[in-house]
Amino acid sequence: MIPNRHPLFTKIPVDSPVDSREGFYSGFLGIQTRKYFLTGCLMNIPELVSISGSGLPEYNEEYFEWLDLLDSLSSSGDTFRMIELGAGYGRWLIRAFFLNRFIKNGKCKLIGVEAEPDHFKWMKEHFQDNGVDIREHTLIEAIILDREGMAKFNVGHPGDCYGQRISTSTDLALILKDKLSGEKARKIRTVKTITLNSLLSPLESIDLIDIDIQGVEFRVLKNAELSTVKRIHIGTHGREIEANLRKLFTSLGWKPRFDFPCNSIQLTEYGRMKFEDGVQTWINPKFGPRNS
Repeated sequence: MIPNRHPLFTKIPVDSPVDSREGFYSGFLGIQTRKYFLTGCLMNIPELVSISGSGLPEYNEEYFEWLDLLDSLSSSGDTFRMIELGAGYGRWLIRAFFLNRFIKNGKCKLIGVEAEPDHFKWMKEHFQDNGVDIREHTLIEAIILDREGMAKFNVGHPGDCYGQRISTSTDLALILKDKLSGEKARKIRTVKTITLNSLLSPLESIDLIDIDIQGVEFRVLKNAELSTVKRIHIGTHGREIEANLRKLFTSLGWKPRFDFPCNSIQLTEYGRMKFEDGVQTWINPKFGPRNS
């Protein structure tokens, strides 16, 4: 038998879907999402009525991201603070904003970092479309890395792909191949880099860091001072990365909440699930366990 939903889901008005504006999807949280954000990658986005109705999120690999968000909200203080690295158009940030309003109606401080230029522009639009004042939050167009400076980054195909990443030595060959085949060529852009420490140092504490940064997750985290962070949710991209993250957080004394390898099928408490990205969640015991 599949366990009950997280109890905080009961505070969400799932039976009152918001009407879609022209050119938008809408869903059970009342979030409005521009259709061109998803022109070529209409994935299972739970809050989009046109895909999964007005019900609660389906049981898939993203369900654990919802659980981490809800647990983090339930244990936050007067202000809920969240960082999303590899934010895309900021969908988890806006989800957090709406959930915070339904559950606590408290203050909320959101920080989003995204390097793909169209996605960064869309993130600002997504905030504005949903009535979230950008001036009260921090949106940064940059690569999150372990050093300050500049780096090469794959860009383009924004409505088709949300997996852009730091360029590798093979990327120039792929660009040439695209041009020769007549395909729409991918592009490489020089983008500024920032460190996680530069985001954390001004903040007293962070309730949740949500990370999906296409293979540099261990590189970023191993060089960060994480003592003020309560919980980290990581989308992982390789078994070596996953093993290194386990060693890192075990050495720090953090406790695992979820750990599902990428490119696998796993039996979870919510049934068998396919994981494309892996999922790891680590909890800082300094702030007390949250295992709802």
